[in-house]
Amino acid sequence: MIKTITLKDILTTQPLNFNPKQHLPEDWSGSIFDWLYDSRFTIEQRILTATQFPIITPAVGNLFALWCLDSVKEYLTPRQVEFRDSLESFITGMISSDDLDRVWSQAWDYDEYDEQETFGIMRCIVESFRGALCQQDPGMCAFCDIRDAHKYVGTLQKFETQALEKLIELYREVGDE
Repeated sequence: MIKTITLKDILTTQPLNFNPKQHLPEDWSGSIFDWLYDSRFTIEQRILTATQFPIITPAVGNLFALWCLDSVKEYLTPRQVEFRDSLESFITGMISSDDLDRVWSQAWDYDEYDEQETFGIMRCIVESFRGALCQQDPGMCAFCDIRDAHKYVGTLQKFETQALEKLIELYREVGDE
């Protein structure tokens, strides 16, 4: 089943830095795909809105958070990759929150990062992992923080375009489950 959203749903997400009422009539409703493909809004605006409650589903939010984390996998240490994998196991119910906490405490050693740029990227990634654990909007939290990491390495536009494509794919595959 394809999720239908309304202007009221969009306004409930409290969009920042834009007013959807400027482009959408008061009685607007459409599918999540109508919203994600609406080029009157920036990619960032569409993603931030579509990854928040009440629009996002938990399954899509969790899978999107993992995808965001994977987009910076090349910057992760082996212990952080282990944490990312543990996060996936936690999301799918394979490990407990205690197990996840143990791996989390072992994953972050800031002494490993002596270059300022690398430290900045890692700070964003750490925040995104915390965001991926967010109970309400894991996809949105991870997207925002990983977006900041991509700013450091100059791949922001590419990341946003790929993130939009991935979010559309996840909504097609997972839908309202």
